[in-house]
Amino acid sequence: AQVRNLLVLAAAGTDMTVRDGEHNGVTITSVDLGDLSALLGGLGVGELGEPVDVGDVRLELAIAARDDLVLVGLGEGVVERILDVDQGASLKTSASYDPAVQLAGSRNDVQLYLSLEGVIAFIEGMAPADQLETWNRDIKPYAEHLAAAVGSSLHSSTTNHSRFVLTVK
Repeated sequence: AQVRNLLVLAAAGTDMTVRDGEHNGVTITSVDLGDLSALLGGLGVGELGEPVDVGDVRLELAIAARDDLVLVGLGEGVVERILDVDQGASLKTSASYDPAVQLAGSRNDVQLYLSLEGVIAFIEGMAPADQLETWNRDIKPYAEHLAAAVGSSLHSSTTNHSRFVLTVK
């Protein structure tokens, strides 16, 4: 609720909108960050705060909390799809998740997992056709060998340990 209220305050006077919805008994706060071109320009990307032309792309972020799990998803419907996953199809059964988490530290207070296969698919689905050739030629041959990126952090009253791991297929 506090994060939602901060987002509502941040949205005042902007193109950003915040709305709540419910999915299977879990409240999901969706934040439409507005036109990505204007957002990037406002963050200083490009020349003197001028809008950066990335086409007609809007950026949406969703946040949900269930039990001791906080989900943050980028894009429409991502958090809902994660909430719908049953135990038999969880990340634990993913070929890239478990090995990466074991390397990063399975005992942790905070864990961040990023399926790089999913990121590659997202990029390919969003990239303009004129930039796909460059992606396929210059970046994808290196990126397609990556499986996951994981970060974990374990805190105590005297120490903090963090580890970040990049795994390959």
